[in-house]
Amino acid sequence: MRISEYFQKEIADPKRELEAQLRDIELSARFLSKAVALRPRLGRLVHWESIEVHERPLVSEFVRLRDANSRPVLNSLLVVCYGAYEKFIGELVQRLVEAVNQGCKRVDDVPATILRENVYLTGKVYQTVKGQKLLREYDYVALAKALGTCENESSEFVLNSVCFSFQPGIMTSSNLEGLLRRVGIGLNWDRFGSHNEIKGILGVKRTRDCSKALQSSLDELVRVRNIVSHTGELNLVRDVEEVDRYAKLLRIFCTVLASHVGSQIEKNIGKH
Repeated sequence: MRISEYFQKEIADPKRELEAQLRDIELSARFLSKAVALRPRLGRLVHWESIEVHERPLVSEFVRLRDANSRPVLNSLLVVCYGAYEKFIGELVQRLVEAVNQGCKRVDDVPATILRENVYLTGKVYQTVKGQKLLREYDYVALAKALGTCENESSEFVLNSVCFSFQPGIMTSSNLEGLLRRVGIGLNWDRFGSHNEIKGILGVKRTRDCSKALQSSLDELVRVRNIVSHTGELNLVRDVEEVDRYAKLLRIFCTVLASHVGSQIEKNIGKH
Protein backbone atom coordinates (compact mmCIF):
# COMPACT_ATOMS: atom_id res chain seq x y z
CA MET A 1 0.00 0.00 0.00
CA ARG A 2 1.33 3.44 -0.94
CA ILE A 3 2.13 5.86 1.87
CA SER A 4 -0.60 8.29 0.78
CA GLU A 5 -3.17 5.46 0.64
CA TYR A 6 -2.20 4.22 4.09
CA PHE A 7 -2.39 7.78 5.46
CA GLN A 8 -5.81 8.45 3.94
CA LYS A 9 -7.09 5.17 5.38
CA GLU A 10 -5.78 6.00 8.85
CA ILE A 11 -7.00 9.60 8.84
CA ALA A 12 -10.54 8.57 7.83
CA ASP A 13 -11.77 8.01 11.40
CA PRO A 14 -10.38 11.31 12.76
CA LYS A 15 -12.00 13.08 9.80
CA ARG A 16 -15.36 11.48 10.54
CA GLU A 17 -15.03 12.40 14.21
CA LEU A 18 -14.20 16.00 13.34
CA GLU A 19 -17.11 16.24 10.92
CA ALA A 20 -19.49 14.85 13.54
CA GLN A 21 -18.25 17.30 16.19
CA LEU A 22 -18.54 20.28 13.86
CA ARG A 23 -22.01 19.15 12.75
CA ASP A 24 -23.08 18.97 16.40
CA ILE A 25 -21.76 22.50 16.92
CA GLU A 26 -23.71 23.77 13.89
CA LEU A 27 -26.92 22.11 15.09
CA SER A 28 -26.47 23.41 18.63
CA ALA A 29 -25.94 26.94 17.36
CA ARG A 30 -29.01 26.74 15.16
CA PHE A 31 -31.10 25.32 18.00
CA LEU A 32 -30.03 28.19 20.23
CA SER A 33 -30.86 30.70 17.52
CA LYS A 34 -34.36 29.27 17.06
CA ALA A 35 -34.95 29.08 20.81
CA VAL A 36 -34.02 32.75 21.20
CA ALA A 37 -36.35 33.69 18.34
CA LEU A 38 -39.20 31.50 19.63
CA ARG A 39 -39.18 32.53 23.31
CA PRO A 40 -40.88 35.96 22.99
CA ARG A 41 -43.44 34.56 20.54
CA LEU A 42 -44.29 31.38 22.38
CA GLY A 43 -46.77 32.88 24.82
CA ARG A 44 -49.21 33.91 22.09
CA LEU A 45 -48.64 30.77 20.03
CA VAL A 46 -49.42 28.26 22.76
CA HIS A 47 -52.95 27.02 23.33
CA TRP A 48 -52.68 26.82 27.11
CA GLU A 49 -55.86 24.82 27.59
CA SER A 50 -54.40 21.97 25.53
CA ILE A 51 -51.24 21.70 27.66
CA GLU A 52 -51.17 19.28 30.56
CA VAL A 53 -51.29 21.08 33.90
CA HIS A 54 -47.94 19.70 35.03
CA GLU A 55 -46.29 20.91 31.78
CA ARG A 56 -47.50 24.53 31.98
CA PRO A 57 -44.77 25.67 34.45
CA LEU A 58 -42.07 24.52 32.00
CA VAL A 59 -43.52 26.62 29.19
CA SER A 60 -44.09 29.59 31.46
CA GLU A 61 -40.56 29.49 32.79
CA PHE A 62 -39.16 29.38 29.27
CA VAL A 63 -41.24 32.38 28.21
CA ARG A 64 -40.06 34.39 31.25
CA LEU A 65 -36.35 33.97 30.43
CA ARG A 66 -36.19 37.47 28.95
CA ASP A 67 -32.72 38.28 30.28
CA ALA A 68 -31.04 35.11 29.06
CA ASN A 69 -27.90 35.91 27.04
CA SER A 70 -26.98 33.57 24.18
CA ARG A 71 -23.38 34.80 23.90
CA PRO A 72 -21.88 32.58 26.63
CA VAL A 73 -23.21 29.54 24.77
CA LEU A 74 -22.04 30.80 21.37
CA ASN A 75 -18.59 31.58 22.76
CA SER A 76 -18.42 28.13 24.34
CA LEU A 77 -19.35 26.51 21.04
CA LEU A 78 -16.56 28.43 19.34
CA VAL A 79 -14.04 27.19 21.92
CA VAL A 80 -15.24 23.61 21.35
CA CYS A 81 -14.93 24.22 17.61
CA TYR A 82 -11.30 25.21 18.06
CA GLY A 83 -10.63 22.22 20.33
CA ALA A 84 -11.95 19.80 17.70
CA TYR A 85 -9.73 21.44 15.10
CA GLU A 86 -6.60 21.29 17.25
CA LYS A 87 -7.22 17.65 18.12
CA PHE A 88 -7.61 16.75 14.45
CA ILE A 89 -4.36 18.47 13.47
CA GLY A 90 -2.48 16.54 16.15
CA GLU A 91 -3.93 13.25 14.92
CA LEU A 92 -3.17 14.15 11.32
CA VAL A 93 0.52 14.61 12.10
CA GLN A 94 0.70 11.43 14.15
CA ARG A 95 -1.05 9.34 11.48
CA LEU A 96 1.25 10.77 8.84
CA VAL A 97 4.37 9.68 10.72
CA GLU A 98 2.84 6.23 11.16
CA ALA A 99 2.23 6.10 7.40
CA VAL A 100 5.87 6.97 6.74
CA ASN A 101 6.89 4.25 9.20
CA GLN A 102 4.74 1.71 7.34
CA GLY A 103 5.80 2.81 3.87
CA CYS A 104 9.58 2.84 4.33
CA LYS A 105 11.35 -0.52 4.27
CA ARG A 106 14.50 0.76 5.98
CA VAL A 107 15.18 3.66 8.29
CA ASP A 108 17.52 5.05 5.60
CA ASP A 109 14.45 5.57 3.38
CA VAL A 110 12.91 7.97 5.90
CA PRO A 111 13.54 11.65 5.09
CA ALA A 112 16.36 13.09 7.20
CA THR A 113 14.02 15.84 8.45
CA ILE A 114 11.72 13.30 10.06
CA LEU A 115 14.59 11.31 11.57
CA ARG A 116 16.06 14.44 13.18
CA GLU A 117 12.66 15.50 14.50
CA ASN A 118 12.08 11.98 15.83
CA VAL A 119 15.15 12.29 18.08
CA TYR A 120 14.59 15.93 18.98
CA LEU A 121 10.87 15.64 19.80
CA THR A 122 11.39 12.44 21.79
CA GLY A 123 13.88 14.43 23.86
CA LYS A 124 11.34 17.23 24.31
CA VAL A 125 8.80 14.72 25.60
CA TYR A 126 11.39 13.36 28.04
CA GLN A 127 11.66 16.82 29.56
CA THR A 128 8.12 16.33 30.87
CA VAL A 129 9.16 13.45 33.12
CA LYS A 130 9.45 15.87 36.06
CA GLY A 131 5.75 16.31 36.65
CA GLN A 132 4.66 18.70 33.91
CA LYS A 133 0.91 18.83 33.37
CA LEU A 134 0.09 17.09 30.10
CA LEU A 135 -3.07 16.31 28.16
CA ARG A 136 -1.79 12.79 27.55
CA GLU A 137 0.47 10.27 29.25
CA TYR A 138 3.67 8.97 27.66
CA ASP A 139 5.32 5.59 28.07
CA TYR A 140 8.90 6.82 28.46
CA VAL A 141 10.41 3.34 28.41
CA ALA A 142 8.60 2.45 25.16
CA LEU A 143 9.77 5.72 23.61
CA ALA A 144 13.38 4.91 24.50
CA LYS A 145 13.11 1.40 23.06
CA ALA A 146 11.60 2.73 19.84
CA LEU A 147 14.31 5.36 19.47
CA GLY A 148 16.91 2.60 19.77
CA THR A 149 15.46 0.81 16.74
CA CYS A 150 16.23 3.74 14.43
CA GLU A 151 19.88 2.91 13.84
CA ASN A 152 21.38 3.00 10.34
CA GLU A 153 20.08 0.42 7.84
CA SER A 154 17.54 -0.93 10.31
CA SER A 155 14.56 -2.59 8.64
CA GLU A 156 12.62 -3.00 11.89
CA PHE A 157 12.39 0.54 13.18
CA VAL A 158 9.64 2.40 15.02
CA LEU A 159 9.23 6.17 14.83
CA ASN A 160 7.81 7.85 17.92
CA SER A 161 4.78 9.24 16.11
CA VAL A 162 3.12 10.36 19.36
CA CYS A 163 5.92 12.87 19.89
CA PHE A 164 5.42 14.73 16.61
CA SER A 165 2.34 16.61 17.80
CA PHE A 166 3.91 17.49 21.15
CA GLN A 167 3.31 21.11 22.26
CA PRO A 168 3.31 22.92 18.91
CA GLY A 169 1.72 25.97 20.54
CA ILE A 170 -1.76 27.30 19.98
CA MET A 171 -2.84 26.46 16.44
CA THR A 172 -2.29 29.76 14.61
CA SER A 173 -1.62 29.57 10.88
CA SER A 174 2.11 30.03 11.49
CA ASN A 175 2.21 27.36 14.21
CA LEU A 176 0.36 25.00 11.87
CA GLU A 177 3.08 25.58 9.29
CA GLY A 178 5.75 24.86 11.92
CA LEU A 179 4.03 21.68 13.05
CA LEU A 180 3.86 20.35 9.50
CA ARG A 181 7.50 21.23 8.90
CA ARG A 182 8.29 18.58 11.52
CA VAL A 183 7.22 16.02 8.94
CA GLY A 184 8.74 17.81 5.98
CA ILE A 185 5.50 19.33 4.70
CA GLY A 186 5.31 22.89 3.40
CA LEU A 187 1.90 24.54 3.19
CA ASN A 188 0.85 26.19 -0.05
CA TRP A 189 -1.93 28.46 1.19
CA ASP A 190 -2.97 29.27 -2.38
CA ARG A 191 -4.07 25.65 -2.76
CA PHE A 192 -6.70 26.34 -0.11
CA GLY A 193 -7.37 29.81 -1.50
CA SER A 194 -8.29 28.34 -4.87
CA HIS A 195 -10.95 26.08 -3.35
CA ASN A 196 -14.40 27.31 -4.38
CA GLU A 197 -16.18 26.28 -1.18
CA ILE A 198 -13.61 28.10 0.96
CA LYS A 199 -13.98 31.15 -1.27
CA GLY A 200 -17.74 30.99 -0.82
CA ILE A 201 -17.57 30.76 2.97
CA LEU A 202 -15.07 33.61 3.23
CA GLY A 203 -16.84 35.72 0.62
CA VAL A 204 -13.83 36.38 -1.62
CA LYS A 205 -13.21 35.59 -5.28
CA ARG A 206 -9.48 35.89 -5.88
CA THR A 207 -7.22 33.01 -4.82
CA ARG A 208 -4.59 35.16 -3.11
CA ASP A 209 -7.23 37.16 -1.25
CA CYS A 210 -8.86 33.91 -0.13
CA SER A 211 -5.59 32.41 1.12
CA LYS A 212 -4.93 35.54 3.19
CA ALA A 213 -8.50 35.59 4.49
CA LEU A 214 -8.23 31.93 5.48
CA GLN A 215 -5.06 32.50 7.49
CA SER A 216 -6.65 35.54 9.14
CA SER A 217 -9.76 33.52 10.01
CA LEU A 218 -7.72 30.74 11.63
CA ASP A 219 -5.73 33.30 13.62
CA GLU A 220 -8.92 35.09 14.67
CA LEU A 221 -10.38 31.80 15.90
CA VAL A 222 -7.28 31.34 18.06
CA ARG A 223 -7.56 34.91 19.37
CA VAL A 224 -11.22 34.48 20.31
CA ARG A 225 -10.53 31.10 21.88
CA ASN A 226 -7.76 32.54 24.05
CA ILE A 227 -9.81 35.52 25.21
CA VAL A 228 -12.92 33.46 25.97
CA SER A 229 -10.95 30.72 27.76
CA HIS A 230 -8.91 33.08 29.91
CA THR A 231 -11.30 35.97 30.57
CA GLY A 232 -14.85 34.73 29.96
CA GLU A 233 -15.42 37.69 27.61
CA LEU A 234 -18.99 37.71 26.24
CA ASN A 235 -18.86 40.29 23.46
CA LEU A 236 -16.66 38.55 20.88
CA VAL A 237 -19.09 36.34 18.98
CA ARG A 238 -21.66 38.44 17.17
CA ASP A 239 -24.23 35.83 16.18
CA VAL A 240 -24.92 32.21 15.38
CA GLU A 241 -23.80 32.73 11.78
CA GLU A 242 -20.22 33.27 12.97
CA VAL A 243 -20.15 29.93 14.77
CA ASP A 244 -21.78 28.27 11.79
CA ARG A 245 -19.21 29.82 9.42
CA TYR A 246 -16.27 28.53 11.45
CA ALA A 247 -17.72 25.02 11.66
CA LYS A 248 -18.18 24.88 7.88
CA LEU A 249 -14.77 26.45 7.19
CA LEU A 250 -12.87 24.03 9.41
CA ARG A 251 -14.64 21.01 7.96
CA ILE A 252 -13.62 21.90 4.40
CA PHE A 253 -10.16 23.19 5.32
CA CYS A 254 -9.23 20.02 7.22
CA THR A 255 -10.46 17.80 4.37
CA VAL A 256 -8.35 19.69 1.82
CA LEU A 257 -5.42 19.75 4.25
CA ALA A 258 -5.46 15.96 4.65
CA SER A 259 -5.39 15.55 0.88
CA HIS A 260 -2.57 18.10 0.51
CA VAL A 261 -0.47 16.48 3.24
CA GLY A 262 -0.91 13.00 1.79
CA SER A 263 0.19 14.04 -1.69
CA GLN A 264 3.17 16.02 -0.38
CA ILE A 265 4.55 13.18 1.74
CA GLU A 266 4.20 10.80 -1.23
CA LYS A 267 6.40 13.13 -3.31
CA ASN A 268 8.92 13.60 -0.49
CA ILE A 269 9.35 9.90 0.21
CA GLY A 270 9.65 9.21 -3.50
CA LYS A 271 12.86 11.24 -3.52
CA HIS A 272 14.55 8.95 -1.01
